[in-house]
Amino acid sequence: MDSNQRVITHEYLGKLVREMLHTLERGGVNSFTSLERRLGQSFNVTEGKIKLEYKFSELGTWTSTAYYMIPGRGRPVEIQMNQELEYSKVIVKAKKMLVGYHFCFDDSDGNKTQEKITKFRWDMVMEELKRLTNHKNA
Repeated sequence: MDSNQRVITHEYLGKLVREMLHTLERGGVNSFTSLERRLGQSFNVTEGKIKLEYKFSELGTWTSTAYYMIPGRGRPVEIQMNQELEYSKVIVKAKKMLVGYHFCFDDSDGNKTQEKITKFRWDMVMEELKRLTNHKNA
């Protein structure tokens, strides 16, 4: 992404998701249990960090979260897994709406923050992230 360009194309999102998947794999994060064991850690990546955090969520519950953070640009991709409420979310930012995602809000750069809610299953979340790496299917 050009440093002046803040719009997130499907191609650029796919690149970030590929890097996130590779980083999680390299860091041994390959299941919900391994994500939980690594909460509080972060990994340096090309444009920022992949962070693993435990965050307050809905109805007084907590969610285990992994996200790609780009300084000054926010979180173009994030996964949340809430074991108590038995759901997972994939949250992304992109200029255009992605198939199967629900609109949340527009950011100040013209990107649409959007989410897809799935069952509480690591394999479903990883499958969705892999789908996003092929921008033609986004």
